[in-house]
Amino acid sequence: IWKVYAIFNLSHNGGTIENGIDFPDEQAFGHNCYSYEIADIESALKWLTQENVEWKELHFIGHSRGGGDVLLAGRNLQEKYSIGSIHTWAAISDIGMRFPLDEAHETWRKEGVRYIENSRTHQKLPQYFSLYLDFEQHADALSIRKAIAALTMSVFHYHGDQDTSVPISEGYDLAEWNQTELQVIAGADHVFNAKHPWEEKKLPEALHKLCEETWKNLNEKRL
Repeated sequence: IWKVYAIFNLSHNGGTIENGIDFPDEQAFGHNCYSYEIADIESALKWLTQENVEWKELHFIGHSRGGGDVLLAGRNLQEKYSIGSIHTWAAISDIGMRFPLDEAHETWRKEGVRYIENSRTHQKLPQYFSLYLDFEQHADALSIRKAIAALTMSVFHYHGDQDTSVPISEGYDLAEWNQTELQVIAGADHVFNAKHPWEEKKLPEALHKLCEETWKNLNEKRL
């Protein structure tokens, strides 16, 4: 049986065709919203299946914010596609928690934009208030907890116990809602101890463990 892997960037992640790793298109990044990301995943699946290829099963893997995305997209697409399993790596559990509160939120609303620093490139990237308005308008459709409750396929959650970006408590929430067990990667940070650029010949031990566990569950998924 052939296994095909498709990795793609989201349309408003700030990358370009020439440079998909950094953030040369700051305006695209600034105007991104969660609804765009869900639509991008649907477009990618549509493209993958447009040539009448008969896929036995499709499997989603999403990291961090992308983990939330694949849970939301899986709920929307499970009746149209044969999705065998979903795997979240250090995923967020709640989109609403990502936004500033109180005075900071009001300042963002009034100014229409805030700036967040990327820890790798040190760019101060714009984030327009339209991101919050999209969430506010589609709060029910963007509820990760409600999406999990509607999923019918196998779902697996993995999280590092040294994650300071998305706390492991969010991973435990996802697992509880899913009525499954969180697979904890000991000693792993948010990127499972990897970095860019990665110049070693071997994966960091934590990332290698994550890949092994994901591969095992892909082949022996719980039904």
